[in-house]
Amino acid sequence: MKRVRREKTLILDGATGVLLQRGWSLSRVHEEYVAAGADIITTHTFNDTEEFLNGVSEEAEKSFRHRVRLAKEKGGDRVMVAGSIGPGRESLSRHPGGMARSVLCRRYRMAWQRITEILLEEGVDMLLLETVYDFENLKTTLSGMKAGVKEEGKSVPVYVSFSLTLAGKLLSGEGMDEIIEFLKQEGNIEGIGFNCGDGFKGMREKLRNIRESWRGKVIFYPNLGLPDAKGEYADSGKRFVEEMDDIVRDGLADIVGGCCGTTPSEIRELAGILRCGG
Repeated sequence: MKRVRREKTLILDGATGVLLQRGWSLSRVHEEYVAAGADIITTHTFNDTEEFLNGVSEEAEKSFRHRVRLAKEKGGDRVMVAGSIGPGRESLSRHPGGMARSVLCRRYRMAWQRITEILLEEGVDMLLLETVYDFENLKTTLSGMKAGVKEEGKSVPVYVSFSLTLAGKLLSGEGMDEIIEFLKQEGNIEGIGFNCGDGFKGMREKLRNIRESWRGKVIFYPNLGLPDAKGEYADSGKRFVEEMDDIVRDGLADIVGGCCGTTPSEIRELAGILRCGG
């Protein structure tokens, strides 16, 4: 396997929610990740999709825009900002058919279009569709995002990150081969990869398979394993950094970072070992 220059790899931030639960402000979260060496920070807008389903309120849109502007402010000139888009709570593949499903799909599409428009209006550097678990949600989201890009008349790189079952498939049943063939037809996706899930378990093979069938960039930002009843994550920060370093050395990812359970501490150690040779 080809070994690559690690300093060319971009570093994404880590989890936000766990730090907010500890009493950190969102401003501090961004500042800590920037100080830790992140090249990309996210807008903390992953959970906003449902807010937009019935036409977003003025207050909700103001909050959304504030979070995007805060990320831009804290990122400054050096750090890129990824507009985070969630896949929605409703599985469209599993939703009963008929008029109700058609209405829900249309509402979701309009929500994702408006979210995309606002993210582009506020000047994000890339769009990151995260934790995709359902194929119909994927198709509907990308349709809404395309409409938003067309409405705004400008585009930025688009990344799509999936969360797979232990069987290596979406909850709706599709495997990565089928997904990649679909995304190739879309023609406007710069990178794909994985986030969340059960940490590193089985991920090296999945990343290698993407490298063999996808010509674009690969993004990978896993959990620290799965949490136990106390909310403690299975993997240590030390293992996280070691595993990520090996994945980058083997050329399996172009952008790396952390999902649930990770903090600025892991990102700082990861940035240090990738840029300074460990």
